[in-house]
Amino acid sequence: MLRKALTLVLIAGHGLALAVAPGGKLTGHSRVAVVAFERGGASANAQTATARLETVLTDNGITVLDKRKADELKDVWKRLEDPGYFVTADEFVANADKFKIDGLLRVYVNADVAPGMGNTFSATAQVDLRVVGEDARVESFNTVPMGVPGAPPSDGLTANAALLNAVQRAVDAAAVGFGLEVADYTAPRTFKFDLAEGALPANATVVARRPAPSAPLERFALLSPKKFLREPVSCQDADPSGRLGVVGGYLKQTGGNIAYYGSRLHVVDVQEQKEVLVFDTALVDRKHSYENGTKRLIDCMFLANWRYVVGLTGNHLSLWDTERGLQMAQVPLPEGLEEGRLEVAQSGAEVFLVVRDGDGRAYKQFKIVRASGP
Repeated sequence: MLRKALTLVLIAGHGLALAVAPGGKLTGHSRVAVVAFERGGASANAQTATARLETVLTDNGITVLDKRKADELKDVWKRLEDPGYFVTADEFVANADKFKIDGLLRVYVNADVAPGMGNTFSATAQVDLRVVGEDARVESFNTVPMGVPGAPPSDGLTANAALLNAVQRAVDAAAVGFGLEVADYTAPRTFKFDLAEGALPANATVVARRPAPSAPLERFALLSPKKFLREPVSCQDADPSGRLGVVGGYLKQTGGNIAYYGSRLHVVDVQEQKEVLVFDTALVDRKHSYENGTKRLIDCMFLANWRYVVGLTGNHLSLWDTERGLQMAQVPLPEGLEEGRLEVAQSGAEVFLVVRDGDGRAYKQFKIVRASGP
């Protein structure tokens, strides 16, 4: 994993109303200095954050101090780089007089990036923004950490592209937290993925599966309550954080001399103890003579984190995006299976899904690739 720690400092000039709580609006014709720090020296991430902040501030009628003055401030007030540094009233007044400022905004951004699926990268960022007024009183605002449902990571074809999007999103969220208007929000950049059948590389290694959930998750799923449409559970899994789970239900409808079968995958929020999504994996219908294999979900699992889940029936292998609630891929299994299991293998940055039959033999292998189009 590539790890970046960014520290950003904003100095607010005359006329900026600093004695506000998060959600109050920072208004006035102000002069602002933006000074960025990052471990290891200057970088593209610091430049990205500075540029984004300057854009937001300018859109809110705040004038940004020129780079030369900002660099001078950075040289004089070196302790601003330390997130644990406490600004005293005396220190503030001394520097405020020197640079003709009347407020200080300290912003700390932590950003991480890691390889994702389909030769992509995923990045997260979080901002801690602190506003210091003339009396050294501090108001603060922390953005929601990315990487949780509702705040997905940012994807990119390169690590830098993913980080750029994540840092811009975090800066936007921090600005909004203090009442600044963001004219053009930075949207999370995400990709769609597909499954391409192909041979597993010789150097591919199997990724060990996580242990099964210690407690059954079906109590959070809205399984069919109907007397003639039973839905026994056939598989379940939890994401690495334990926040989300998936429960596979095998639908059996009886009546008269004909039986109907289907299946669906329930996504549940373990913390909130409720169902949040449901995906149909096989519509309830008669099993026709040309269909091989069972409609039952014989295995299901999360891929790497909570964002992606796969489900295996005897007829299809499907891949879903739980953040956006959409199916990204479904590939048929013409020969059909009655039993089987899923396995994840990795070769360098490439990720593969292996379908094994009931005897443990490799039945099909699929490479996870980035899908074309929106």
